[in-house]
Amino acid sequence: GAANPHGVVDEYLAVVASWGFAPEDLSTPVHIYQGAADTLVPEAWGRILANRISGASLTLYPDEGHFIALTRRKEVLEWLAGTSTSNHES
Repeated sequence: GAANPHGVVDEYLAVVASWGFAPEDLSTPVHIYQGAADTLVPEAWGRILANRISGASLTLYPDEGHFIALTRRKEVLEWLAGTSTSNHES
């Protein structure tokens, strides 16, 4: 975001715009990863979203903030690839 803020702007616009579907309509597996110490996205939002999606999983990292994609990249990619052996559901 510091080198090219356009991606950050696009991300924030996507968050507040209509998604074109309701989370309750999803039928694909969903796993939400969130740092409980995130100062940008409250922990409650991850819990609310996980509760709205049937069968969704939620992993909370108590001492981590907003950059789960960097700090937990291996776990997220393993889940996406279907090779995850960990189960950190909270």
